[in-house]
Amino acid sequence: MSPHPRTKLVVTSIWFMAWICIIDLGLNWVGRFEEARTGGQSSLARYLEYGRSLEGKLERMVGKDGQGQNSIISAGWIDPAQWTSLPADKARADQTLMVVYGQSFAFRVARQALASNDRLVLRSIGGPAAPISHSYAAYLADTHRSRADIVVVGVLASSLDKSSAISGAGYTFENPAPFTFPRHFQSPQGVWQAELPVVQTEQGFRQAFQSRGETWSRFVDQLMRNNPALDAFVVKQSVLDESALARLARRGWYSAKNAESKEGTDNDQHQGALARNWAPNLHALSQMQALAASRQERLIVLLFQDKGTPKEVSDTLIPFFKNSRISYIDSREFIDPMDKNNFIADGHFVAAADEKIAQRLLGMIKDAP
Repeated sequence: MSPHPRTKLVVTSIWFMAWICIIDLGLNWVGRFEEARTGGQSSLARYLEYGRSLEGKLERMVGKDGQGQNSIISAGWIDPAQWTSLPADKARADQTLMVVYGQSFAFRVARQALASNDRLVLRSIGGPAAPISHSYAAYLADTHRSRADIVVVGVLASSLDKSSAISGAGYTFENPAPFTFPRHFQSPQGVWQAELPVVQTEQGFRQAFQSRGETWSRFVDQLMRNNPALDAFVVKQSVLDESALARLARRGWYSAKNAESKEGTDNDQHQGALARNWAPNLHALSQMQALAASRQERLIVLLFQDKGTPKEVSDTLIPFFKNSRISYIDSREFIDPMDKNNFIADGHFVAAADEKIAQRLLGMIKDAP
């Protein structure tokens, strides 16, 4: 006598769930083994962790008590207390104080320039993939502590669509950097306003994260409100963080929502997230130019067109620089962003490109009035 169809369905379901659990346990074991063997550096260990919740990743960085040390936790905060060790003045009259705001792309070029000119004094302030809004806020916060001869601002093309963010954790889900910065927007009346982050310092972040109280809840709400790809499933820590399959599903969920948010809501290929963010970016650059002029500092923008940057970036920004009389260097003059051979494994330019940009920068500094 054959089993009842309903009995077959139940048995099949039980076996299916059993195999799912076995696969999940196996993946978890492999992930932990790889993490212990390589210190989390193997590609497999990282892959299996990418889908951990945002809170889960942060907890692994700083611990449940919020006191663990991790370089990415300390990076990028607009906190003058963290800048006290940086040069704020030049020792000799024949030296040039160059203050750089931006990200690692700008810092790499600045270090190349410094290696070629021992009269440069370098002060660098920035964060991982920092957008223009971060550089603008850092410049404002730094004005009482240094007066530069040259102010260099790194503009990273892939970060142009991050002007709506308020934290690095809002756009680096797989390796979140929690530093924060204001978000600039226009009111319905056309007046520019700034939304300040709930958390503004590393210490404030650690305290808020450790308590997971009202301040942390408001910060999480702010993150989700300013990035449509973030929701409670992506951000909130839960028992699902302990499941490798759930982590893989979460990563796929975030990737799909992130891609959807960048596509925009219409069918015009030029009206995606990048186009929607032109106004805040151009506003911030205009304000930095005005601030530099008022302080008798020369502003130079380094436009880094990283891998895959469309020509639309040049078509929009270069005319703006010219019309605004902003001195600039466009990396596209030296390398093709569509040629992968111009980039190293971590996405930065090859050293030869950094050197070419650095030499152009030194030439502009030498010709400065």
